Amino acid sequence: MMGHSFGAAATVTGLADDKRFKVGVALDAYLLPVEEGIETKVEQPLLFINMWTFQWPDNVARIKSLVNTDNVQADKYPQRQIITLRETYHLDQSDIPFVLPGTHRSPASPDCNTVHTTNMRLCHAFLRRHLWKDTTWPVKDLDESDTDSSGIVFHGTNVKLEQEE
Repeated sequence: MMGHSFGAAATVTGLADDKRFKVGVALDAYLLPVEEGIETKVEQPLLFINMWTFQWPDNVARIKSLVNTDNVQADKYPQRQIITLRETYHLDQSDIPFVLPGTHRSPASPDCNTVHTTNMRLCHAFLRRHLWKDTTWPVKDLDESDTDSSGIVFHGTNVKLEQEE
């Protein structure tokens, strides 16, 4: 199951409520509306792909509560990950940059094709790894040990939480 923004909240809720969903991808998740304690109900692998400029401490704390949980069965690969794409915006997860080019970007922003390609590569690698147990698919950028081919992948979050300072 996959969703963007509030749809990512629906993804997390769907994973918690229905175990037929085997894996989740949350694109720039907005998790404040999600019920407290949901992290104990989500058992499936879950990838968060965040944009650099959208996230804030309260929301990132909710994301981290889903990533840093004992409710995940460990194996060779991380079951839960947060990846943030550098210098990107919330709408970069949509078709807006293609339909209205340049309307919400800064000079430091990567071009929309780079963001889209990186986003899709991360999603495909995560889904193939966790749905089909296919480790032959190129997983550049998904693993921290890989070299970031696009220059925009940041493992974790750029948002500092109070307890981390």
